[in-house]
Amino acid sequence: EEMFAPRQSEEKRQSDEMMQSIVDALDDEDADALKELFSPYAQEEITDLDEKIEELIEYYPGSEGGFDGVNSSKKKANRGVISLLLDGHYDVTYGDGQQYEINFVTYPRNDEEPEKIGLYLIEVMTEDAKPEGFKWRNETDEPGIYIME
Repeated sequence: EEMFAPRQSEEKRQSDEMMQSIVDALDDEDADALKELFSPYAQEEITDLDEKIEELIEYYPGSEGGFDGVNSSKKKANRGVISLLLDGHYDVTYGDGQQYEINFVTYPRNDEEPEKIGLYLIEVMTEDAKPEGFKWRNETDEPGIYIME
């Protein structure tokens, strides 16, 4: 049982670091920093990425209360060829008391497809905007930036 703890905490650390990088880029309104978090694959595949980043920066009110969240992971290993996918889900509270939820998918490691290393997709919405029966996107969805308003 104890064997798994270090790996899980390492994945949690990687997930929290990605979330911190996303929040820092948004707080600084730094479109380039946010774009650099996306993998080369995602940067190529996402239509109008620059415009979508600008929209996200405009939508995001700036963080004050920090964030708290969980992550799940999928790891594939085949003869030392490893790919690790993290799905992070975070709640963020702002000065106005509004709760935001941020979900992202990132590959910290992908030996098979190194061009996929980095952020794959990010999804943001307010707590109020969450529709009935809502499901977050995952790695089978298109890479992108999704804002639910």
